[in-house]
Amino acid sequence: MPVSCPTCCHSLHQHVYSPTHVHGHTLDLLITRDHQSVSVLPVDPPLLSDHAFFVANCSCSLPPSTTSTACRQVRNWRGLDVDAFDADLQQSELFQALPHDPETACRCYDQTLRHILDQHAPLVT
Repeated sequence: MPVSCPTCCHSLHQHVYSPTHVHGHTLDLLITRDHQSVSVLPVDPPLLSDHAFFVANCSCSLPPSTTSTACRQVRNWRGLDVDAFDADLQQSELFQALPHDPETACRCYDQTLRHILDQHAPLVT
């Protein structure tokens, strides 16, 4: 079901058609080039925020002239125990004593979420 938008004139394709927000709007997008093969798994209802979660399988290929080996870091999102993650988040500084200074609060948010994510879905190279 193509979406009527300016992406069509730029050889782009939007792959998420279901609402991704609790109020029924599609706020989270997955846009690729028209020629890329993408399958989007069902959109899961929101759990920890007001946004839904979706996973996509994308077929990506390197340009023919590229001969170097790429290294990337990923998290095992499918193995994440959402209840345990939520419990640790509820006990974190974000919920217990969030700093009032915006800059310190942002730093706390970033550090706390990274720390809890590293416990529940560590980065793997």
